[in-house]
Amino acid sequence: MGADMELQILQGADKETVQRFKGWDNTLFDEDYRVVGGMPGVGIGEVSWLKASLFGDDETFIPGTVMEVSRIIDEEHDGFAVIDDALIIAIKDAFAVENATTYDVGDVSVVVAFLEEHKGKECFLVSW
Repeated sequence: MGADMELQILQGADKETVQRFKGWDNTLFDEDYRVVGGMPGVGIGEVSWLKASLFGDDETFIPGTVMEVSRIIDEEHDGFAVIDDALIIAIKDAFAVENATTYDVGDVSVVVAFLEEHKGKECFLVSW
């Protein structure tokens, strides 16, 4: 069993709320969960960050698509990216990365349509 990684639109809150929520160590967790959970999102794929960390085995527990989208948003854009044509192409290309795991990845056409709909807005990743 894994978590679902979603790409979400920063809407109805600020970056501080998202960062605090992702930190899991705040007194406003319930409120932040409600706020972040209410933001529009689209599924990128299933993942087990915990198993990958425990067993030191990313290839078995993190689909290549999930790893690549995480790299794009979290590493190249410091956790928040404005959706533009280049980002849409990069994320679409991430779905061509081989999935050598038993975890499912999202539907690339659904993800691209979601990104096109929200072009110009900021997005971030969260795992549920």
